[in-house]
Amino acid sequence: MVWITQEREGVHMERGKIIDGRFRIDGAPSTGGMGAVCRAIDLTDNSVVAVKFLIPDAARSALDSWSVEPTLTELLRFEREIRLYERLGGAGVPFLVHHGRFRKRPYLVMQYIEGIDLRKYSNTNRRHVGVAVAVAVQILETLARVHAAGTVHRDVKPRNILLENATGRAYLGDFGIALLTDHDATRYTEGQTPGTMGYKAPEVLGGEENPTGAADVYAVGCLFFELAAGRPVFGYPANEIRMAQAHLGEPPPRLDRVLPGFPSRLADLVDSMLVKDPARRPSARSAADAFRPYLPQPNDPEPAPAVYPDLTLPFRRPKLSAHHEPRLVTRPGGRSRIRRAGGAVDRGGLQQTLAMAYDEIHGAIAVPGPAADRLTELLSPAQKRWGVFDPDVLTARVLVADRERIHHEGVGAGKRYRDVVRDLGGVAQPGEPTFATLLAARLGLVECRAPETGLPGHQDEALSEWAECAAQVCHAPVGGLLGQRHLLSLIREIGAFMAECPKSDCSHSDCRPPELIEAVLNGLPDVAQG
Repeated sequence: MVWITQEREGVHMERGKIIDGRFRIDGAPSTGGMGAVCRAIDLTDNSVVAVKFLIPDAARSALDSWSVEPTLTELLRFEREIRLYERLGGAGVPFLVHHGRFRKRPYLVMQYIEGIDLRKYSNTNRRHVGVAVAVAVQILETLARVHAAGTVHRDVKPRNILLENATGRAYLGDFGIALLTDHDATRYTEGQTPGTMGYKAPEVLGGEENPTGAADVYAVGCLFFELAAGRPVFGYPANEIRMAQAHLGEPPPRLDRVLPGFPSRLADLVDSMLVKDPARRPSARSAADAFRPYLPQPNDPEPAPAVYPDLTLPFRRPKLSAHHEPRLVTRPGGRSRIRRAGGAVDRGGLQQTLAMAYDEIHGAIAVPGPAADRLTELLSPAQKRWGVFDPDVLTARVLVADRERIHHEGVGAGKRYRDVVRDLGGVAQPGEPTFATLLAARLGLVECRAPETGLPGHQDEALSEWAECAAQVCHAPVGGLLGQRHLLSLIREIGAFMAECPKSDCSHSDCRPPELIEAVLNGLPDVAQG
């Protein structure tokens, strides 16, 4: 199951209860991050899922958790967790199936994983270095993907790592206190420094509010040490203050001294993950690569003594532990949308639809037609298959937003553009195709604001954003559907529109000076004018 570890009293979610006419509760609720998690049956296809309900902190000792209203911060954190699962689900993170509200309380439905968490595994299996390496590589690879998406987990610990019985795959869950590395993102964490003692990095213990992915790498170092040695890096189980002091100031013991005969280079790697200075730790990707030479190899014998689940299976028998194919996410209030042939997506079909949709949206007629509609249908399965940062998926996200804007679905289009800007801000670098996509989304937001430019302050905001995009367009690649040629065409169209004051008799000094817009347009690169 997903994070189901111990019974929670006071959560009245009886077996057989049906949520939204679709999910039948099939197991007692148990603790899981900010809420209670139940096993359930999706009645649309009889698959097993995990349903997580938001239960506020104040209700944890209450007789009836549903009578305690969650705080605004708790609601916002839960909503953010939903969005993170939607973005990150798959390849080491349980994928999101559905989300909605029940009794005015948000809930999410996720992939159900039949297995146990890493804490229970450690308590019931003998130590094995190959197993420890297999877990570390899987979690580090997942974290590398999470970090690349601009997110720090902040609570990597045994109870948040689920091990699938049949495949031996490790999944990272509970993104309730995850941190977006975008400095403009809102923080929803209150009170004590987030995380779990024994796995908190020194900088987190020292009060760092914006830790990097290095904090997650430190936690994996602690996990590996514990799996290999059968003891935590630092003891003091009954004294958290003493444990925090040790993580802050004491050098960690070396594994080759704790375990005679332990490979010294592997001990060096763990030491590098546990250094106090986060800048000196390897990235999640680098650490995963450094662990790889110590992994079990295809056709190696199973661990002795036997372990269950066998966490070496993904490397000894890779074909037996293939990833699950994510299902489509359904929205609140929506009915079943099981994957059908009409929603299937492949790379060639997506690229062909992109080209046709682009011609419909940005061609001479500029009227979205069947290809643009088809692209909207393909976007969700494409995101699930290749992720939200895939270049073709990013192009599709912008074109679908363009379609909605042209159809005057301004709120939906604006949200899509903002999501792309949020995902690529600080990630897309000048010269990369993603930088062109970022500029296209920013210009889309300017076009969404165009009807509002007659309002006080809106014209200056739109002009400033437009001019900034124009100044950066020279750093966008020329080729590609959303490349420099496309961007320059957009900039010129928006500039021409903005040069026309919405007030026909205007003589106000605060209106957009035509000479300023003309200067920006004259400074554009010559490429793509033809």
